[in-house]
Amino acid sequence: MRLFEYIHFPLEAHLRGSSYAEDPYILERYGGFPLNVCWRLFLRLSSPFLRRNPFESASAVLTNSAWTARVIRELYGETPLVLNPPIAPRTGIVEKPADFGSRSDSVLMLGRFSEEKRYHWVVEKVLPKLRREVGGAKLYIVGGTGTRTSRQYLSGVEAIARRAGLRVSRNPNTEADVYLLPDAPRDTINRLMDSSKVFFHATINEHWGIAIAEAMARGLPIVVHRSGGAWTDLALEGLCGLGYEGENEAVESLARLLTDGGLWRDYSRRSVERARELTLGKFVEKFSVTVKRFL
Repeated sequence: MRLFEYIHFPLEAHLRGSSYAEDPYILERYGGFPLNVCWRLFLRLSSPFLRRNPFESASAVLTNSAWTARVIRELYGETPLVLNPPIAPRTGIVEKPADFGSRSDSVLMLGRFSEEKRYHWVVEKVLPKLRREVGGAKLYIVGGTGTRTSRQYLSGVEAIARRAGLRVSRNPNTEADVYLLPDAPRDTINRLMDSSKVFFHATINEHWGIAIAEAMARGLPIVVHRSGGAWTDLALEGLCGLGYEGENEAVESLARLLTDGGLWRDYSRRSVERARELTLGKFVEKFSVTVKRFL
């Protein structure tokens, strides 16, 4: 019998002294009382139940990105095979994205309303500076709110935006600076992807980034944090998307794509080309080749 293990992210990285144990999201989310107590308790209780080295039991160990592969190597001393996840077939890849001139000066973010998405940082630190560079720039945040925590976070982001002097709306058909759209249907998401100029992702150390891949499939240029699989495997470290670390770099990258039609068209083309390598058919083909190697 052959065992193939696909690791999205190894929980053990938080417990075995890897560099990822100091992940910025963990420090931000669980750094203060009382969640820091809960986090330490969780780590202590989890430790006895961690799995053994997967390379000792599996015929092949696979993972979602080159960045996650480096984390796994740091833990176990061996490098897994990288097999990027596919884009959902329902997303589709546009043949000819709407051109720069037909789009509004708007930035789109997509992902559940959760603290690690750092929407609070974007509306407080990034958007006000961006609007000084590109007057009238707007921000759309679309995300799921299936839990009480996510709904509380949505309300918190709205309050932060209002304190920053931004006009906020939950209706995309009204005039505002920030649009917070919980649980929007797919046709609304696609419409926003076709009318916005940039897809912005603020999560640090994102293991992969399916929402980013979906935006690339619609021809949107991307701006992502220079960390995680989003940077190594989707933006390809600058080849297919722009990166940043601090808020000033984020503003600069966003402003360039909002104002430079030539740059926008170049990265739009690169987004679509990268997305074509992430279809379900490509995933099945690559996985089949991997399986045959170990049979």
